[in-house]
Order: sequence, then C-alpha cells, then structure tokens
Amino acid sequence: MIARSSTKRRVEVRRRFSDLGLRSRVSGFVLATAFFCGCAHHTTPAQTLSAGVAPFTQSRDQVILIVTAAKRSLGAEDLNSLAVAYTPLEEKANAYAHFLVESVRMGAFDANQNAVCATNLTLAITKFNVAFAQIYASRKASSEISSSWVAPFSATVASDWAKYNPEVNAAPAQTKADLIEELKVKTLWPNYEDIATEPLATPSPR
Repeated sequence: MIARSSTKRRVEVRRRFSDLGLRSRVSGFVLATAFFCGCAHHTTPAQTLSAGVAPFTQSRDQVILIVTAAKRSLGAEDLNSLAVAYTPLEEKANAYAHFLVESVRMGAFDANQNAVCATNLTLAITKFNVAFAQIYASRKASSEISSSWVAPFSATVASDWAKYNPEVNAAPAQTKADLIEELKVKTLWPNYEDIATEPLATPSPR
C-alpha cells in the first residue's frame, strides 16, 4: 500500500496550508503586485497576489477535493492506483511551483524552463484525468481537471516578468521572502499520503 502515515510530514503540510497567511504590510506585496498583475491601482496587494496565482491554486484544490472523496469510497487496490495517478501530477505541479519560487529567490527567469514546466504540467493533468476515469469507469462517477489555464498562466508569468524584472531584482530581501512564502502557500501541492479525509482549505487573506 503506497499510502503511509508520517506525523512530521502531516504537520509540515498543515503548516503550509493552514498556518501561513498573507501578511498585512503593503510593502511586503510590492513585488507580488508587479510580478503577477502589473500596476493594479484599484485592488489591494493581497487581492493582486490571489488573482495572479488563483488558477494554480484552484486546480490544486480541485484535485485535493477529488482525491479526498476517492479516499473515502475506494478499496485498497483502487487507492493504490489513485496514488500512482496522483504522484506524477503532484511532482510536475510542484516542479512549476519550485520554478516560480526560485525565480523570485534568484532574481532570474528562464523563459524556456517556464515553457517546459507548463507543458509538463499540462501533460500530467491529462494523464491524471485518464487514469482517474479508468479507476472510476465502473462507478459512473468521475471528474476531469481542466488544463486550459496552464498556457495562459505561463504566458502571463513570462510577459509580466519581462516588464517588471527591474523591480524583482531591486526588491528588498524581506519583500522577496514575503512573496516566496505566499507562493508556497498558493502553489505547493501535498503528498498523496498527506491528503486528509477532509479537504485542505486554501488559507484566506488576513
């Protein structure tokens, strides 16, 4: 059985998805405003950050809901198949998340790697959908995860980075640290065994 219990890892996932919240200081989100949505004079920095990575977050949360529901209803053999289907998707999504985080951390952006991450994630979503449909073939109950958001998201990331690279490189260390923490909260996917029987909620801005 692939699913296994690890208290330390569960605590870390819960910390990432529950304890980390948006900070209140406007200065901590200047980079987020520039990087994701450009100049947004009529929205708060927290809203700008949430809007920028919302497609990534929504796709992750949709998958978590599906896997959570499946864990309640499937037998051991199908649960193994579900773990096998989910793990590559988690890996590709987290590879993209890691790329975004490291781009901010290092102040450098690789357009080719951005495209590779987007392509890999799109393919991983497609493969997950196929595998999940096969698991539920006899139950007449399935869900499909959309991958149509990935390409526009990738293009927006690339174009905004090109526009606001000076701000990224000139940002104070604390500003970068704030954004990196928010990127982790909004984009990192949990390991299969750490997905609880209840959905992991996305932290709300506070």
